[in-house]
Amino acid sequence: MWSADFMSDTLWNGLRFRTFNVEDDFNCETLHIEFDTSITSERLVQNFERLQSDRGLLQVLRSDNGP
Repeated sequence: MWSADFMSDTLWNGLRFRTFNVEDDFNCETLHIEFDTSITSERLVQNFERLQSDRGLLQVLRSDNGP
């Protein structure tokens, strides 16, 4: 099972950034971290396609959609 989540924070100069993290819960391994001031859905799809080609098709993806 993989977990995917967004996180955000603000730098000392006020610039806000976001991260998108994908982790393999079984192996306790971080598979991908994407960070930028804006992350588009197109980039997310590209990242999942790359992970699928590298790791194979996953059976479960968990996302909490919470704050």
